Amino acid sequence: APPSTLPSSARVRAHATSVSMAVKKKDKYTITTLPGDGIGPEIIAGAIIACDAVAKKQGFEIEWKEALIGGAALDAHNDPCPDDTLKQMRASDSCLLAAIGGPKWDKNPRELR
Repeated sequence: APPSTLPSSARVRAHATSVSMAVKKKDKYTITTLPGDGIGPEIIAGAIIACDAVAKKQGFEIEWKEALIGGAALDAHNDPCPDDTLKQMRASDSCLLAAIGGPKWDKNPRELR
C-alpha cells in the first residue's frame, strides 16, 4: 500500500531512519561460525557467501572463525559447548549458529545433549 494509506504508526515505522547497532560500526568484524551437525555446515557455507557479498558491497570485511558445538563438539570433546567455543564466541562481534543435534546424540543424558 502507498505510505499515505497506511495508519500513522505504520508510516512512522516505514520512514524510520535510525538503526540500532549491537556493536560499533567498524571496518572489520569477527564472526564465529557454529556449523554444528547435519545440514549445518552447508547452511554456514551458504551464509558466509551471502554475508561476504553484503560486506563487500557495504565496504567492510568479515573475519570468519569456526568453533565446535552440539554433536560435533560432543564427538571431539565430550562436551556439547566446550569452554574454547564459549571464549571464542565472547571474543567475537557476532556468532552464526546453524543446526545442532541429531538422532546419534538424542539418548545422551541432558547435560550431554
